[in-house]
Amino acid sequence: MIPLSDELKHAQLYVEIQNLRFENRVSVRWALDPAAAQCRIIKIVLQPLIENAIIHGIFEKPSKCGRLAVAVRREPDGIRITIEDDGVGMDEATLLFNFSPAAPGQITATPGGYGVRNIQDRLRLAYGKPFGLSCVTEAGPGHHSHGLYPGH
Repeated sequence: MIPLSDELKHAQLYVEIQNLRFENRVSVRWALDPAAAQCRIIKIVLQPLIENAIIHGIFEKPSKCGRLAVAVRREPDGIRITIEDDGVGMDEATLLFNFSPAAPGQITATPGGYGVRNIQDRLRLAYGKPFGLSCVTEAGPGHHSHGLYPGH
C-alpha cells in the first residue's frame, strides 16, 4: 500500500517517458482532488491502465496520437479514478476478457506483467466487492472510460 500521490507520480512519469520516446504523441489532462492524495492504494494500478490506453488505444489509431484524461476524486465511501482515452476502443469479447473477474480463489496471470484483468483481481482481493474496475467502450474511435474505484 502506498499513498495515491505516489501512484499518480509513477503514472505521470510513465507518460513523460512515452512522450520522450514517441515525440509527444499523447496529451494528458490530470484532474487531481487534493483530498485523495494521501489515501492509500495498492501499488502498480494506474500505470498499467494508462499503458493499455496508450499502446492498445491511442497507438492503434492511424495518427498514433491522442488524448488521455485522468481524474481522481474522493467520495464518501472511496476514491474514484477515471481514465479516458480517444483510442480505437475494444470489441465486446476483449472487454469481457479484460474486465471480468477471475474464478474464485484464482489470480489471473497475464503474460508480460500486470494486465487489466490482473488489476481487477488484485483490487477485488484487496478491497472486496463492489470495488474494482469498470469500462465503457465501443470498437472504433471515440472516448473510452476506464473507472477504478478502490476503497480508502
